Amino acid sequence: MAQYARIFDLNSCRDLVGKLERELVRLEYSLDRFDRADHVANFAIWAWRLTAWVYDEIAAREPLRRRLAEACGAPVDAFDLDRFQAYVEGRQGCPALACCRAIAMAARDAEGDAPASAVVIPLRPANGGRPGVNLTEWRAPQWLLSAGDGAEAVPDIELCQAVLQFWTDFIHANHIA
Repeated sequence: MAQYARIFDLNSCRDLVGKLERELVRLEYSLDRFDRADHVANFAIWAWRLTAWVYDEIAAREPLRRRLAEACGAPVDAFDLDRFQAYVEGRQGCPALACCRAIAMAARDAEGDAPASAVVIPLRPANGGRPGVNLTEWRAPQWLLSAGDGAEAVPDIELCQAVLQFWTDFIHANHIA
């Protein structure tokens, strides 16, 4: 099992799935625009961060690494975090993760090199942000999120449920701790 810094009792991929579940419950009970934004942002950032945690588990288990590299159409030695992330946010994985990636990258660094394929209306445009591209839009009582340029906007809860279901299924199906 890969080792992570202990923060708030988050020690494994399954612990992070538990955090996503709790964030989704908080989102479901929240009606305030800003509380909902906080919960969706927390969910998205941690859902994307989970890609690195899951990849570390995969990288430590050669048979699993080999199987997933094959599923991605990559040689085992070329199967890295970037390939895994492209796989899980693609059609064969969970396209809603593209929105999580964009939110996580926007939260991390407003000066990203490559434009994100997912989209959120920032409350304040980030420096270097793409004008006219919307990641989120408030339509009371929920945020609408787009999982890709030109994609239909999805209610916040629906997007988070899809991502949580994907990670739960993926982690259990691959026996990841």
